[in-house]
Amino acid sequence: MALRAAVSFLLLAACAGTGASVETAGATRLVGATMGTTFGVEVVGTDLEPAFLRAGVERVLRSVDERMSTWDPSSELSRFNASRSTEPFPVSEDTLAVVVAALQIGRLTGGAFDPTVGPLVELWGFGPSGPRAEAPAPREVEEARARVGLAHLLVDGPPPVLLKVRSDLELDLSALAKGFAVDAVARWLDEQGLERYLIEVGGEVFARGRSADGEPWRVAIEAVPGAPETGRVLAIDGRGVATSGDYRRHVEADGRRYTHVLDPRTGSPIESAVVSATVVASTAMRADALATAVMVLGPRDSMRLAELEELAIRLVTHDDGAFREHVSPAFARLRASRPGATRPASAARSPRSTIP
Repeated sequence: MALRAAVSFLLLAACAGTGASVETAGATRLVGATMGTTFGVEVVGTDLEPAFLRAGVERVLRSVDERMSTWDPSSELSRFNASRSTEPFPVSEDTLAVVVAALQIGRLTGGAFDPTVGPLVELWGFGPSGPRAEAPAPREVEEARARVGLAHLLVDGPPPVLLKVRSDLELDLSALAKGFAVDAVARWLDEQGLERYLIEVGGEVFARGRSADGEPWRVAIEAVPGAPETGRVLAIDGRGVATSGDYRRHVEADGRRYTHVLDPRTGSPIESAVVSATVVASTAMRADALATAVMVLGPRDSMRLAELEELAIRLVTHDDGAFREHVSPAFARLRASRPGATRPASAARSPRSTIP
């Protein structure tokens, strides 16, 4: 995932390292480390002490990590994965909520998104065991893929429980957990009566209200390496934004480069022309999951889904030596609504244009 929040706390993070809190005119900025990545929070118009804000934000982030990490063997998710029981497994309400959301996105995308993809993530060298020198054999892929599928997992509650239909099922919530963490921090800030803030965790973003200068929060979409473009900028309020890119994480095996974006339906890394996908949604978690899903679906099916569901999606593809931008109508309207922006003449007519 890769988004750049166009605010100064990211520069602050680079200069100050982790655990920094800074008060500037009208704003408090926090940066630190969490979930194997970094976070940044900017709050405008608050009298709350920076130490109180930091403690609350870090407590929320720590709680999410302790429940959904696949790297921590003591996490709630890791313990569920290690269990080989098909009896109900008690989980927190947060974990259940993320799993339910994952199953909903999975059904919406016809299995292009699947939280039971854990065995494939590990097989291809993107899990806790780390990279592998050779690509898995077709037999290994088929064996792992047999353990993957939305029908292999059931949810119930209250009290919240998960149930394995296959005892060797393993979940991976990495494509939603950081987005959920952003939303969880937003809920905590809302509970404190705060109405103007921007949150970023590992590139997933949610913003509410206005920035310190009174303008909408602006988020810059990271430019695709090699593409003849600069990052696009969005103005957001009460929405989450996430970008997935096949250039962000990969493994080298047998002299080939394999992206971390896996297609649960085939059991292998995607071989799509899509190199970047950005989604704007009502929550950061939904944007996070959909950004991964549309990478798998590809441009045609993604744009069809976007029109049916009114999704705000931007894809960048690389095919026949050319980069192309594919923008859904909902995304085109969002981008055209930026203050001072003019609506591109082609945006209302076609979701596809060549990147200048």
